[in-house]
Amino acid sequence: MAAASPQVFILLAAVLFVLSGGPLSPASCFKVAEGGVASLSCQYSVKRFGLSRVCWGRGCGTFWCSNILVQTDKSGVITKVEDRYRLTGDVLDGQMDLDILNVRRTDSGPYCCRVDIDGLFNDKKTIMNLRVVKVLVSSGFDASNPSVVMFPLRLSSIQQSSSNNSRPTSHLGQRLRDLLRRELRRDHGRFVDLSRMTDLLCTCSAP
Repeated sequence: MAAASPQVFILLAAVLFVLSGGPLSPASCFKVAEGGVASLSCQYSVKRFGLSRVCWGRGCGTFWCSNILVQTDKSGVITKVEDRYRLTGDVLDGQMDLDILNVRRTDSGPYCCRVDIDGLFNDKKTIMNLRVVKVLVSSGFDASNPSVVMFPLRLSSIQQSSSNNSRPTSHLGQRLRDLLRRELRRDHGRFVDLSRMTDLLCTCSAP
């Protein structure tokens, strides 16, 4: 069987590139408490590209966002599928930040901001992974700031779990236990502030 020519590989690479819709920006990951507001950031240079069409969707799609939540035309006119989705930035200045109000567990997953840039495969795409966390409401819950969520925990349960595990733990696990102990001591063994632990607990990969 004859070996495939370099042109064949180039053609296959081009087809895959088209199907993927072009280059993607690195995905970001963050957590939001259920019932709070998720703010997703996206921007482009109007000075460089002119006023462009922009969409927010649950996926980037091949040629345009899939499952579109909100989009703008070249005049900056906004259309959306639900009042929960709002563009909060200056659209005419290329600031396309999306707020999702009263987030639900079903809102978890990837979101794509896609900017229509003239030219082949020039669209700018930004992916963000959202994880909506179910919270236990207690006297330590601040309704005015739902991103700060207090979870009831006990130091004894952490110590018992650690003593029952005879194998060496990972560096991440050790850091997490140390952080929990510090927070428990600070809050008299009753509550832990989840907002201080986001960088340890939020581990996502691009879709």
